[in-house]
Amino acid sequence: MLRVVKRSVRYVCGICHTKYRTARQALVCEASGREPVPQHLRRGSRVRATSERECSSSDRKYVCEGFVAGSVIELYEDEVHLKGFGVSRSSKHIRMYKVRYRCPRCREMKAAFYPAEHLVAR
Repeated sequence: MLRVVKRSVRYVCGICHTKYRTARQALVCEASGREPVPQHLRRGSRVRATSERECSSSDRKYVCEGFVAGSVIELYEDEVHLKGFGVSRSSKHIRMYKVRYRCPRCREMKAAFYPAEHLVAR
């Protein structure tokens, strides 16, 4: 029997923890932006979103209210976040909160990610 061991080296951005194959890519990611907005909501905090969502089963709009299930720091993509949330930043990292909520139209439990600017603590 032959045992094959695959070794790979990954470099990690210190801000968003994204893994890269080269040290240069990780350094460029770290240098591209400062720290994201500090975490102001904790897991279990009751929140309300400022933007509307559309229910997939009834095609009606609603505003989601629920609980924070966690937070993630991810790379900011201009096109996605500007179109989806209307958020424009100079920083390359953004803090997204995972919100678990019950759809008021179809009564199903769902989860969605929102940037910190689009959530209001209740």
